Amino acid sequence: MTHASVASVTVSDPRGDAVDADGNPRRGRRDVDIVHVGIDRNANGTLFQITTAAAPRGPLRYEIFAQSPDVDGYDVVSVTRKPGELSGYLAFENSPARQALTEPQSLSDKGPTLAINVPVDPIFGATPFQWRVSVATASGGGISDALPSRSGLRSFPPRS
Repeated sequence: MTHASVASVTVSDPRGDAVDADGNPRRGRRDVDIVHVGIDRNANGTLFQITTAAAPRGPLRYEIFAQSPDVDGYDVVSVTRKPGELSGYLAFENSPARQALTEPQSLSDKGPTLAINVPVDPIFGATPFQWRVSVATASGGGISDALPSRSGLRSFPPRS
């Protein structure tokens, strides 16, 4: 088993596919519409750069779900983005035991892009691991987008 190999990928997502809780298209919420996710990994961390079609209009929630065939369980990275404030955590199986992710070491934002630097652990360091990213409104009616989909996963590094 090889761990924490250096790898990089950018994955695009169609524009205009943000939906409400009932699955109805919400094209007016470009701030939750994912356009691409970049992933760069080295021996120290895995950097996710999540870009939406527009800068945030209000509080947003970002989530990265990851699992590996080498580990019985999954990791969840959860980040809340409010104007001028980022807070988040990494947790195995979303347990109450959480590793805080803070600015500027692990979290940074600029316009429509949020960067999350996740420490290498048995899942984010595995080759391969499967991942899904979602962005959603943090208040009001739930509007969200996910890459690759609400229930699908993508492999990192990508299979050749």
